[in-house]
Amino acid sequence: MIWRNKKIFFVVFASLFAALSFGTQSKAAYPYSQINSNGFGDVNNTMVTALAYYDGYMYAGTSNSVTGAQIWRSSDDTNWQKVVDGGLTRTTINRVQSLIVFDGYLYAGTVASALGAEIWRTNDGTNWQQVGEDGMGSVTNNNMHTATIFDNYLYFSTINGNGAEIWRSANGTDWELANTPGFGKPQNSGIYGIHTFDGYVYAGTYNPGQGAELWRSSSGTDWELVFDGGNGNINDRSINGLGSIDGYMVVTTWNNVDGSRVWRTSDGQNFVEVTDDGFGDINNLNFPRVTNLCQKIFTGSSNVAGAELWSIDPTNGVTEQIVGDDTIPGGFGTLNNYIASIATYNDQLYIGLNSNGQLYWINDLCVEEVEDIPEEEPEEEMPQQPANTDTPESPALPITGLEFIYAEIMVVFVVCFVAALHYSYSCTIKRR
Repeated sequence: MIWRNKKIFFVVFASLFAALSFGTQSKAAYPYSQINSNGFGDVNNTMVTALAYYDGYMYAGTSNSVTGAQIWRSSDDTNWQKVVDGGLTRTTINRVQSLIVFDGYLYAGTVASALGAEIWRTNDGTNWQQVGEDGMGSVTNNNMHTATIFDNYLYFSTINGNGAEIWRSANGTDWELANTPGFGKPQNSGIYGIHTFDGYVYAGTYNPGQGAELWRSSSGTDWELVFDGGNGNINDRSINGLGSIDGYMVVTTWNNVDGSRVWRTSDGQNFVEVTDDGFGDINNLNFPRVTNLCQKIFTGSSNVAGAELWSIDPTNGVTEQIVGDDTIPGGFGTLNNYIASIATYNDQLYIGLNSNGQLYWINDLCVEEVEDIPEEEPEEEMPQQPANTDTPESPALPITGLEFIYAEIMVVFVVCFVAALHYSYSCTIKRR
């Protein structure tokens, strides 16, 4: 029989494998590049922890536990200028955790290993002044973690072992406590996510023992519980990222057991899961930051194989992996790291990592692929025939990329199969 020839079978199998390999090429990578030297040239700048665009510059805050936090800025993503050094006033201010623009000023929330965290602001990018007391009067407020703007007030949330706090100000200098610490529970020791959506300000807590909680307020001071217990999974220890666009809000979590979850909601009360297992990888333990760009929400993870970046269409839950597949390597080529900060400007996504103080941008995320269709010469008009209403003609559908791949596979396989038959037939004749 023909198929007894092992060489024939090998040729056909190898050809089919090659066809499959060729036909399943991965998508093209989005253009990306590291835009700073590691740590901005300072080995002690181990993380880029905060990003914001202000008055013609992209600002980047660092984590530096040796000589104190720094802030750098650039107008061209290439040349960087240091505008803050030495932790602003003391080296115990070891991290710039958050940056936000409010009422003409750029504000920086910090982390302090002693005396309490501070908030600083500038209106020119180079001269900074402290606003509010150290730790807002409490040394246990050691992290001004996240900020948002709601109803003409600037809000900062804290990490505090006695119960996380939310502080607000209408002018940036006079501050008031906007919640009961920990919302009445000292176990809510951090508020990692705070965000404005659809007439409410939302706050997500860190509660590793009882599961994360989500609270909201329409006044900014009177709060109601949206859910507790990690919304059904107490392994969701924290609500980390909150972002919104097109009438939907996205909520991300920190889960060291099952992989982090992501939800979306249109009303702030009823949630639909986007993923319940870290987008299929339980090593995606944490999605600490989110931002929006081009009608999508972007969030980055912590992963031992290198941080991943995903986009989410909150209107339908459709997701796309941007970093961590076979186009852009996980962690941009570094293992066991996470995306510590994320921001957008001019249709570009800026990503700060916790590894080696690296800062990247990714481009073309807003470019939609449009198939070039050549213009056809106008055809000579022909007499029209009466329409057949019984069997209407369906419009021709364009061939999708996947269908084209299958067509390639089949063509190569058929050619190889015919060649194998011909070779087998020739060998049979020669043996005779």
